[in-house]
Amino acid sequence: MALPGRVRYTGRGMRSVSLLTGLFLLFACGKPPRAAEDDAPPLHLAGTQGAEDAGDERENVEYLRMVVPRGEGEDDESVRARAETVVGLLRQPGTSFLETAQSYGAGDANRVRMTRAEARASAIGQAVLQLRVGQPSAPLATEAGFVIVQRRPNPPPGPPSIEARHILVMHAESARVPEGITRTRDEARTRAEEVVVLLRDGAEWVATHREYSDEPGAAEGGSLGRFERGAMVPAFENVAFLLAPDEISDVVETPFGFHIIQRVR
Repeated sequence: MALPGRVRYTGRGMRSVSLLTGLFLLFACGKPPRAAEDDAPPLHLAGTQGAEDAGDERENVEYLRMVVPRGEGEDDESVRARAETVVGLLRQPGTSFLETAQSYGAGDANRVRMTRAEARASAIGQAVLQLRVGQPSAPLATEAGFVIVQRRPNPPPGPPSIEARHILVMHAESARVPEGITRTRDEARTRAEEVVVLLRDGAEWVATHREYSDEPGAAEGGSLGRFERGAMVPAFENVAFLLAPDEISDVVETPFGFHIIQRVR
């Protein structure tokens, strides 16, 4: 079954190293190199919490997931023993979950995000809720093999992804401003505030976007499609993810100008 919020990490595996040889080398040579577990979010389109089982059901939880696979003809006890060895490695200070998954898992680690309610509805999610941030779980038996998860800090509140559209009013100092836009920042803000009033008074969105938006190469109506957290600059994202479906934002300023955002769903 596909897990919600699944994000693939990619990286160079070390498949040619056997499990036992790899573990010996990792322990003998000290800490393995750390992977960059969080990339800085791109421009617009360009632990201390403990184990817990309380909180708002709509809150998001997040974890990393790897699978120690079952080899052909291998029994469960043998696979479990290998998985427990990997857990022992993950408990060593400085060991990267992502590097370990590349070396000893069935593939690269997945980052999984779900609501607390969704987590409580699955065995793996329940195990995650009992972990401290950064703590790996014991091996969890599944049809694919034994799963190991590691708790990450809780993401901000709100849905893990939304669909939205926007109108962008640019000024002469905006990032990536096209030629021909000479209005000042104050003039751009005033124009954007006028657009908010028009929309809230019932103006049709697509026609208003066509008349007022300056975004180069924008989709019809300024549609951004569905996107997850981290895909937009923080000022934009912090407002967009707090909107209710169909709600129109106040004016939001980013390096690209002044946005009016509507969450579609």
